[in-house]
Amino acid sequence: MHEAIRVGRLSVTFVKCAYETHNSLDLFEMTIAPGGSGLIPHMHADYDEIVFGMNGVVTWTVAGKEIMVAHGDKLSIPRGTPHFFINQQDAPARLMFLHTPGLMGPKYFRDMMKCVDAEGTPDLDCVFATMMSYGITPLMHAPSV
Repeated sequence: MHEAIRVGRLSVTFVKCAYETHNSLDLFEMTIAPGGSGLIPHMHADYDEIVFGMNGVVTWTVAGKEIMVAHGDKLSIPRGTPHFFINQQDAPARLMFLHTPGLMGPKYFRDMMKCVDAEGTPDLDCVFATMMSYGITPLMHAPSV
């Protein structure tokens, strides 16, 4: 496994990345502290996402429908589907993510790390720009637009 990457209230550890799998997949574990979220509702045009619940409970909104993902649950998010997640519980939650094909790798989260200050406050202009540079479409307007 790779080193943990902290982005605000998220900690991401890659098991396998795109460059190790000839871009066939990205597989990573994410720990989400209470109140931690995906920052901005978004969608991926070029890859599918499958989420596996490991510990805790995370609330997802997928195509407008609220879904709770807990230990043993699987959530499939086809490319082009709007989604967002947040840990509304009092305890951390852990999820395993599988993206096919693999396009982001750890670099995406390292770049996102630069968008969040020491207190965990995101610079939304930076977040939007980073998301778009990796083919992720934010579903709200950037503050400076």
